[in-house]
Amino acid sequence: MADPESVKVKNFEFTPAKIRIAQGDKVKWRNVEGTHTVTMDQREIEMDAILSGDADITSEKFKKEGVYKYVCTLHIESENMKGKVIVGDGDRDE
Repeated sequence: MADPESVKVKNFEFTPAKIRIAQGDKVKWRNVEGTHTVTMDQREIEMDAILSGDADITSEKFKKEGVYKYVCTLHIESENMKGKVIVGDGDRDE
């Protein structure tokens, strides 16, 4: 398994908004400012992490191929507060 890929949460935005990883790899979300959530409820993953304060971190390991979408439920109206993790060859059109 590779080192975890990182997503920054800053300025009401997930950066990068789309990340591709290998099956079995981990993604780490790191808050830079504000209070946000990383919320995902699909396939075998139910995640609802609250990130508040600088350098707050959460992570998730993705065991199955596919596309996993997540949002910040506190700022769901913002297009930049949505993201996706593409695992393996899942959805090659992305």
